[in-house]
Amino acid sequence: MTTQNQRDLPHPTLKPARSDYLENFFFRAEPSAIRRSTQAGEINIALKYLLNSPVLQDLIEREQAHYHTLTECIVTHLRESHRSIKNAHTIRIETKRYHGQVLIKPFIVASQSIENISNDDWKAGVKTLLPHGANVPSGAILAIGKEKSFDTDTTTELESYVEITPSQAVRQKSYKIDLSGQRIVILIHPEDKLHIDQVRQDENSLQALFPSMYQRAIEEAVRLHRKEEHEGKRWAVRIADKLGSHGLDSSDPEMLEANSLDYAQQIMDNPLTRIIESANRASEE
Repeated sequence: MTTQNQRDLPHPTLKPARSDYLENFFFRAEPSAIRRSTQAGEINIALKYLLNSPVLQDLIEREQAHYHTLTECIVTHLRESHRSIKNAHTIRIETKRYHGQVLIKPFIVASQSIENISNDDWKAGVKTLLPHGANVPSGAILAIGKEKSFDTDTTTELESYVEITPSQAVRQKSYKIDLSGQRIVILIHPEDKLHIDQVRQDENSLQALFPSMYQRAIEEAVRLHRKEEHEGKRWAVRIADKLGSHGLDSSDPEMLEANSLDYAQQIMDNPLTRIIESANRASEE
């Protein structure tokens, strides 16, 4: 247990360096996706918490502790806290309040006062100092994960140019694609829109939309973005930029027609991967 100065925590903590826990135990938060939603005016940060300390896992399962992540904007100095007891945690922050570099600081925090936290996962020296475990107050930091960061100006992905809009002209359980405006619009029946919005709130369920509705819309956009009637539209410019950054030739309409599905998957970073990774995470949990 570290006691070098008053800034050190007065109880054992799991940290990236100088941890009071055995070397094989770790805690970290991995952003699996960071997406800007222009329509909703927010940035969605999909975090996956990775923790293998049985003691801390048990505290979270019994809701005596929780994951507690801070988002901090370097430019505006805004700091917000977000808590969860689930390993998969989608954080939503407002784009108008965050600019430039954003820090993601993950912690595990005691949700209540806890008596005699087990010392099973601690190093031998700490066990000697605290043979009966440790008492901690509510709000105590039990684990600190490595800080992550991202830039708000680089989170715009293709799906941020896709808008899902209700339309009475579309029959239920089906959808149409409209490329007439500045954004790629997926039209669905108003009753279906309610269900889709629920799906979009769940990070795991959301993954199914990418190989289906989103991919089909991007494929159509790839195939038609060089048409004269779409020249200068924001979505068409974005598609051309994405194809260019992936080294994909978009100069030949016949080539686009033949390879639109493959090109769409490449510039969307292979959306089927999202379902596979989501299934693997669910299996691990």
